[in-house]
Amino acid sequence: MEAISSVGNLIGTGWDALISNRNKITGTVLVTFGVAAAIYSAKRGTKIAAQFIEARIGKPSLVRDTSRANIKDLVRHPITTAVKMWASKSDALDGVVTNPELEKRLKVLVASTYFTKQNGGTYRNLMLYGPPGTGKTLFAKKLAMSSGMHYAIITGGDIAPMGAEGVTAMHKVFDWGSVRRKGMILFIDEGDAFLRKRTENQMSEKYAEYPQRVPLPNRGTEQEYNAGCGKQQTRSLDWAINDRLDEMVEFPLPGAAEREEMLHLYYNKFIANPANEGR
Repeated sequence: MEAISSVGNLIGTGWDALISNRNKITGTVLVTFGVAAAIYSAKRGTKIAAQFIEARIGKPSLVRDTSRANIKDLVRHPITTAVKMWASKSDALDGVVTNPELEKRLKVLVASTYFTKQNGGTYRNLMLYGPPGTGKTLFAKKLAMSSGMHYAIITGGDIAPMGAEGVTAMHKVFDWGSVRRKGMILFIDEGDAFLRKRTENQMSEKYAEYPQRVPLPNRGTEQEYNAGCGKQQTRSLDWAINDRLDEMVEFPLPGAAEREEMLHLYYNKFIANPANEGR
């Protein structure tokens, strides 16, 4: 009891001395405020630093493939990453086999994207649709490289199972894609996996918010990237997405002439040329 009484008297004496001295009160308040500010600044600074590092040298988990170098890919695949980093501009239609009508339309898209990049204009939102394996993703990559831009590929199949968290993840991808002056073509493969009409019976509540909240820029607004969407059909997309698309291009199944051209292309690429080089 005496020990408790002594501690109580000691605390009481200290408190009386503190409140009777205005300078001590001011000093205590300033020290407390300084410690709280330091803790908050440390937490906030760590978060900002992490976001900065991720935006510059990291890669969001949703991105399956990109031409932008990051430390993780550089360590795991140094040769492949170096080739992407130092790849020179190439013809956007090199290796993309299409019918003459589609080829003519794609050449117009290539020229408009290139001059938009050169003149600092406003990029357009583009949708490529058609059956799987018709060259949509390949063209998106080639378009970026020929225009002097980066590319990033994400897929709707990765976003759909995430529910409400998918919206936040997509915002991170769009923010990550807009930090480089070089610009970026962001291609969303299998977009109909999570951007379907909200009136469809099979659309659950956790998917219904995607079309409205996906950070796809409106037509004519200034943006740091060119957004593209790949899917198999056009009628299933929600109106909120269709309203923000500037152009739609169909990639049909190849005809007999295109299939023959592809056979020659891949035969030379994987058989004839390696054999001539002694591989």
